[in-house]
Amino acid sequence: MNKKISSEECRELIESKKTLPDNLTVEGSLNLEYCTSLKTLPDNLTIKGNLYLVGCTSLKTLPNNLTVKGYLELAGCSSLKTLPNNLTVKGILFLWMCPSIKSFYQPICETMYVSEKQINSIPFKELPLYLNTPLNTNAKEIYMKRLKAES
Repeated sequence: MNKKISSEECRELIESKKTLPDNLTVEGSLNLEYCTSLKTLPDNLTIKGNLYLVGCTSLKTLPNNLTVKGYLELAGCSSLKTLPNNLTVKGILFLWMCPSIKSFYQPICETMYVSEKQINSIPFKELPLYLNTPLNTNAKEIYMKRLKAES
């Protein structure tokens, strides 16, 4: 059964280090910027607005079946190693300064904005997988430069 809570209730639970239940739906946007103690989020989590995970330096994984109805911003999550293969973002996925992410499955999203540093950290042979997702033009330019350099 899905449990619904407000974004304020969710943040309070996380900051008090309580475990969030699986199959949780958060009404509205959830701002978890600089929740440095956040390590995981529950499986089957649905965010009805935007999800901001900025500076969550202890976050190691994103949950299975994460659905974000708005934007997902991942920035400065230095322990995050990968994106799950069943990530769905209805809006734009922003990916910045997450140096441990070296590869990821192609997420389902409207558009994906990836920083140059992030693109350069992905192994060259895996980059074509991401070009099927509408990426920011900058990412495609970086890929084309690397392609020419490898030739």
